[in-house]
Amino acid sequence: RRRTLCGCIGEFKMTHEQFIKMITARRKSLGITQSELAKKAGIAQSTLSKIEKNSSTLSVKTLCKLLDCFGVELTFKWREP
Repeated sequence: RRRTLCGCIGEFKMTHEQFIKMITARRKSLGITQSELAKKAGIAQSTLSKIEKNSSTLSVKTLCKLLDCFGVELTFKWREP
């Protein structure tokens, strides 16, 4: 069974697509190129390009690397089903 990435920042629940839009918007607002962000995050520029086009799955590991570049920490809160 495939699970999609979703989570919360503060009290806001976010879907996989919303995380991608947030990362892309933040990168652009800071005037950072894909190459610059990818290098800072330690991922390939082609990977970031695919993520921003939503043509590649964004792993939690990669998401954490990208958010770390913006000074954002991702935490998970588990709840019983």
